[in-house]
Amino acid sequence: MVYRARERQGLRPVVLKAYDARRAAALDREAALLGAAGHHPGVVRLERVVVAAGATHLVLEACGGGTLIEAVANSGGRLPERVAARRIAAPLLRAVAHLHDQGIVHRCGAGGGGGGGRGRGGAFGGLAPVHCFFKPPSTAH
Repeated sequence: MVYRARERQGLRPVVLKAYDARRAAALDREAALLGAAGHHPGVVRLERVVVAAGATHLVLEACGGGTLIEAVANSGGRLPERVAARRIAAPLLRAVAHLHDQGIVHRCGAGGGGGGGRGRGGAFGGLAPVHCFFKPPSTAH
C-alpha cells in the first residue's frame, strides 16, 4: 500500500510505502537498491525505513511533477513529440543512465534472471533489477 503523508515536524509531504511482515524480503531488497541508487534529480529518494503499527514503511520523497496522463491532458489530449522528448524521455533516460552507473536497472514484469539483487546475471549483464520510482520532471517549461 502507498500513502501520502506529512512529517510530524515541519509538515513536509512524504510518501509511505507499507509492507507487512510477509513481504520482508521484498522490503529489504527495495530499500537496499533504492539506497544504492544514490542521489539523482530523476530518481525518488528513500529517506528512511520506519517500523510502526505492525508494518514496515519506506519513507520516500514526495514528488509533485504530475503524471504522464496529466501532461497529455494539459496539452489538449496530445503531447507534441518535441515536448515529450524534452520533458519526459530525456529526463527519464538520464535517470536510467544514472541507475545503470550504480549497477541497477529497472525491470517490470516476469522473465528470466530471478527476483533482483546485486550480482545477478541473466539478461541484465550483472546489473541488479529493481522496481524503482522515477521522479517526473518539473512542470515548468
